[in-house]
Amino acid sequence: MRKLKLFAGLLICILLLNACSSDDDNNQHTIDELLTANSPWTFNYYEMINIIDAGNSSFTQEDIENETNISNSDVTVTFNEDGSGSSFTPGEGTDSWDWEIINNNQLKIIFDGGETSIFENFNVTSSQLTIETESVSFDPVAIFEVSHYGKFYYD
Repeated sequence: MRKLKLFAGLLICILLLNACSSDDDNNQHTIDELLTANSPWTFNYYEMINIIDAGNSSFTQEDIENETNISNSDVTVTFNEDGSGSSFTPGEGTDSWDWEIINNNQLKIIFDGGETSIFENFNVTSSQLTIETESVSFDPVAIFEVSHYGKFYYD
């Protein structure tokens, strides 16, 4: 009888462990699934990593982040399951493109007209999309486009 109880207890433990690992497997989503299931993504904020070329501009990190945050306010990006996508900028309209994930951390965008961009250090979770890329901010005082590298956050 004691062996039967021990066996039953062991069997219950094994079943519980299998049930837990099955649940974990069901919660694992591919990058593509996370990207499309949570679309459209809305721009939240920009975090500058470094200035690449400031020329004669006196723009600071704060100036660049503020300008980038204002110019991207209410921008949305949509990733469709068929590999198509679009970005909407209020006052400017919608741009369409195709996308694919490369090496799990690079996002390849092919714009209408054939221009291709590859975004490094791309990351997506169920609640946030981040894309690192080079951008420019126009300094009207220096009449110069300041190049900078940073991370765009979308929710």
